[in-house]
Amino acid sequence: MVLRFHYRVISGIQVTKCSIIAFRQCPNLANTRGWRRIHHVHIPKTGGTSANQAIISALGPGHNTESWYSEMFPYPHTIIRNRTVLSAWNTDLMRVVRPHFSFAHTPLHELKRQKTTFLFTVLRDPVRRVVSEFFYHRQLLPRAADFPELAESIVAASESKSVSEWLGHIGTSCNVTTQMFSRLRDPSEAVDAIKSLDCVLMNPISGNIDLAPLVKNFPRLKLTSERIRPSTPRNFVKELGSVGQVREILAHDISVWRAVTGMPTMLDNW
Repeated sequence: MVLRFHYRVISGIQVTKCSIIAFRQCPNLANTRGWRRIHHVHIPKTGGTSANQAIISALGPGHNTESWYSEMFPYPHTIIRNRTVLSAWNTDLMRVVRPHFSFAHTPLHELKRQKTTFLFTVLRDPVRRVVSEFFYHRQLLPRAADFPELAESIVAASESKSVSEWLGHIGTSCNVTTQMFSRLRDPSEAVDAIKSLDCVLMNPISGNIDLAPLVKNFPRLKLTSERIRPSTPRNFVKELGSVGQVREILAHDISVWRAVTGMPTMLDNW
């Protein structure tokens, strides 16, 4: 069945009714206990985009409803794929459009969601994560105006000779995992919040992100593990700069990583 609507300008109530219709017709995100929405608390530069793409790909190829939906609704980054409502980056949509699957870099404590929403995240060694972020921000320099919230970090990365020098400019704001899960930026609070999630995926040093924990909760969602591109340079120590400074500035995220995973960081191998 193809959904057809003729409203050019649509109210919030009509948007909600429309998404409910699509939700009831969607067979893909159903688990053995019935319907449940999924939200990815997406920590930047963890490889989480691979998990997002795996879920979206599992819903089948796109079709004309994607452009239809984007044109009709006054909300960005929202599509219907095979009668499944998807929403990216704009967490206000979680209340208004009620998507089946959503993801955003929004901290957990800022999310407005239903209590039954299935929450997952992807964790990555905080040192590897920040190295990836350093090179990513360097690449953004020609487009810095498009990312005003990252402008200071982009310029600092472009002018820095090493990761530790860059961290010296931006300070403890690079402890992104702690900030994503603690309103007070407290590592203990962040650990408790992460452990309260329905699912935590791991970005390994090599190989694929194992999506099996998601599959067991949503058996009808056919997922395959997603290979991640290695972003840690071969001359890791040289690019890192002062190991002591990196360890000190990343102390909160390193503490969270160890407490949640029980694993060392790459720094422990150097």
